[in-house]
Amino acid sequence: MKKRNPFHSIRNRIFLYFLILAVSVCSIVGGYFLYAEQQTVKKNLLADTEQKMDFASNEIEAAALRAEEFANEICQNESMCYLLEKEITDEKKLEASEALENQFQFATVGDDILAVFITGENGLELRHGKEAALSDINQVKKVYSQNPFSNGWGELQENPCKFSNYSSVILYYKAIWNDSHQRVVGHLVMFLRQDIFLNIGTDFLNQEEAAFSISKNDGGYIAGNENWEQIRSYMEADSFRQGESLNINDMGYIYLSREMPSFPWTLVTITPNRELAQQMDIVREAIIIAVLLALILSLILSSVFSDSISKPIRQISREVETISQGNFEVHIRKDSINELRRLEDSVEKMQTDLKNMLDDLIRQEEEKSEAEIQMLKAQINPHFLYNTLNSIKMMAVMQGSKGIQNMTEALGDILRESLSDANEENSLRDELKLLDKYIYIQNIRYKGNIEYSVIVENEDLYDFSIQKFLLQPIVENAISHGVEYESQGGMIQIRIWNEEKDVYISVEDDGEGIPEELLNKLNRHEQVTNRSIGVHNVDQRIHKIYGDGYGLTFESVLHKYTKVQLKLRMKDSHHE
Repeated sequence: MKKRNPFHSIRNRIFLYFLILAVSVCSIVGGYFLYAEQQTVKKNLLADTEQKMDFASNEIEAAALRAEEFANEICQNESMCYLLEKEITDEKKLEASEALENQFQFATVGDDILAVFITGENGLELRHGKEAALSDINQVKKVYSQNPFSNGWGELQENPCKFSNYSSVILYYKAIWNDSHQRVVGHLVMFLRQDIFLNIGTDFLNQEEAAFSISKNDGGYIAGNENWEQIRSYMEADSFRQGESLNINDMGYIYLSREMPSFPWTLVTITPNRELAQQMDIVREAIIIAVLLALILSLILSSVFSDSISKPIRQISREVETISQGNFEVHIRKDSINELRRLEDSVEKMQTDLKNMLDDLIRQEEEKSEAEIQMLKAQINPHFLYNTLNSIKMMAVMQGSKGIQNMTEALGDILRESLSDANEENSLRDELKLLDKYIYIQNIRYKGNIEYSVIVENEDLYDFSIQKFLLQPIVENAISHGVEYESQGGMIQIRIWNEEKDVYISVEDDGEGIPEELLNKLNRHEQVTNRSIGVHNVDQRIHKIYGDGYGLTFESVLHKYTKVQLKLRMKDSHHE
């Protein structure tokens, strides 16, 4: 015996759906809150760090400005400029050294300056600072040897003092000018400790794993704390976006940078996101608890509701199965639940509809048989008429009545075509020949008062395929509203031309014309009267064959003319 699948039971399915729904909702809501909390914590962390970076960058700029002001005071000292232009003597060298010593007494950055060197064009060399005497003067002169007129901050470089506790120093250099002669008379070079900037950064950006650096916008490196030096190679190997999360040595960091307003420098900090990770752990625990509670609640609810829902549905299922076996007299029980009540009403209506439908099918089959008999009768009458016309033609030939012979022959050709499939196609040449015979018959009726002409602008159009009897209803309409209205007769002109893949046929008469109200209805493709059924039928046939944009358009002026234009399409490989 085949084992039944437990999930084919509606009760078990409802139980499973409740469970899936609970898990899905909890996952979506929990994921949303997790993401929202992560963004909030990250936003607060970024805002706090950016505020600290603003303070730090301002203080770093202030320290750099103090160092520049100190250098400017030395370079703008008139006595110092004077000594750099005169012949060197021991007395003048001592005087210059004392002047430099006086400058240091009032310098606010004196503790951060390791060495100051002043060299003059006259050969004067002055040194001041803790490590000035032990520094290699040749390395100092390399600073300005390539560009003696340059000023500014250099990159972090090796300390020229081999016995210093500081392996690297920050460089500042400046050309000393004589304003009166507009020429360089000497150079100033300062070597400063990184602490002039690092102490400021540590005060504002201090975290155990935090790393920060100061670099030039053109790529030069000025200073960085110990944590930065450990990851410097990693940071310089790639570029990062503001607020980007990084993973360095299995630790999460956030990258932030701030360009300084007064210097072409950038302050960069790599801040650990421990706070963000801690908050995320708390949120994850809360989500797990919420999911477990939701699962327990869904188990209880699904067990309670599945029985109350599945029982009436099983009852409806049994009733529908009985109806499917052909018993339309089964009684449908009604439930108190609105949704199930509507379902039961629908089943009851289906029961009635099925019974009525079977009765209708039986009646339609009977009517179909009757219609087939009538169709056979209808087919006999046109054939009988056609055979009778042939007999009349033979009698006219025998009696020498040429007019009767021609008229019956023309009518016979038209009737023969009408007996064939109306969906078949004729060439335009054959369709115009049938139209000539139709006009011939009508001219006999109207005593030759119909002036009829055909203009085909492109000879190739004679081979254009056209559905049978598209033109005859249009010409018949022109005769009944044009020639017939005017007792003296009238003119009908057919013009045929093509524009690329579209073929146009216009039928124009000089009859009474069409009132504006009826003209508007015709151009909206409406059937205006029972007499217009032929024209309306032509319009519908063209529209069904060629699609939107094709069919009949009408143009008319009362008491002057009426023009009906057919728009067709040549068949090609794309339209076949």
